[in-house]
Amino acid sequence: MPDKIILLTFAHALLLSFLLYIFPVYTAHSCHQFNIHHNSNNNGNAYTTNDTITFSSYSLSDKNQTIWIFSDNGIQTGKIIHHNFHTAGNYAVKAVSGNCSCSQTLLITTQQVIPSNLPAPEIEGESATITNTPIHMSASVPNNITCCWKTPDQDSTHYGNSTTFTFSRPGEKIIQLYNCTDSQLMAIKRIKVYPSIPHTPLPTPHPEKQLIPQHTNRIISISEEDFRFNLLQIISRQIKPSDILKYLCNPQHTPVLINDNQTNDLMAFCNQLYGKKKTQIQQVTLIKDSSGCIQEVRINVNKKRLINLF
Repeated sequence: MPDKIILLTFAHALLLSFLLYIFPVYTAHSCHQFNIHHNSNNNGNAYTTNDTITFSSYSLSDKNQTIWIFSDNGIQTGKIIHHNFHTAGNYAVKAVSGNCSCSQTLLITTQQVIPSNLPAPEIEGESATITNTPIHMSASVPNNITCCWKTPDQDSTHYGNSTTFTFSRPGEKIIQLYNCTDSQLMAIKRIKVYPSIPHTPLPTPHPEKQLIPQHTNRIISISEEDFRFNLLQIISRQIKPSDILKYLCNPQHTPVLINDNQTNDLMAFCNQLYGKKKTQIQQVTLIKDSSGCIQEVRINVNKKRLINLF
């Protein structure tokens, strides 16, 4: 019998403690000096589902703990707390401190991504380079956008409206341009990285066909299609091989890779092309430096006529 009395007394004490704790929460009355404060934004009491809202309250007595009751079934305690609403709608927030309480209603909306009417930027730069040679890239974007440059081949991120990449291995590479603020992909560019041509001694051109004059300091940039057209004019004898010197970084030694397996000097190759009207130039790839002059040339020639050139 004494054990039952002890248990009954303990249960009554526990129930009384619970009632004393919960009573101020549900019987609290409003106090004009007690209020809810939250981090403000441009929309007053309107927030989105992605916002973390900071709530704070100050009562007349710092000894009273503030209890926060949210209509999404959330309850927190503290003078300053943080809360997220995961679903759009109207939510009531009630703060209780001692015998004081106050309430507010917040509007929670779904964040909407407003599409930009601006055209997607284009990455400007060469479409081909050689290994271990820097290649420059740039993009024209509004001043309020911070550019991030990435490539799957490298872990580092480059920042700014322009940057430089250097690749140690040949192959096709992808350069990605992001908006740093929201990580949105804005543009990509594919470039071809060729292996460096070993500088081996090259055969001396025939003295009767040596057409290299004194080099001029003026460098003129040319597109791959226009350079291919110049080679066709050399084949048909409409221009001389020396007419392409103005496009070369080093007219005395500009390597050319023919059909991806045969190395020669560009001017020696052009002298051999001169007048060979049955030769077909199928594709030309130019490797340029930052000033636009040609460092190396890749040429695909019909294999049947290639034998007759050498």
